[in-house]
Amino acid sequence: MLLDERDGRRIAKQFGLRVTGVLGILLQARREGRLSSLQEAMEQLREKAGFHIRGELFADLVRKSGESNT
Repeated sequence: MLLDERDGRRIAKQFGLRVTGVLGILLQARREGRLSSLQEAMEQLREKAGFHIRGELFADLVRKSGESNT
């Protein structure tokens, strides 16, 4: 199941399910070569969906993906 809402994540954890958020899924896709640019995908989430990503987290994920933060 794919869901990234706070209550849903909390309940999933209570049932012992492993939880991975949208950004974790995107990072995994980038590492597997299924996504050409994690940075671009996160920027689109911010611009088109109003998805809030802290600057520090954004930079950390870009670093972990192997992309340079431009």
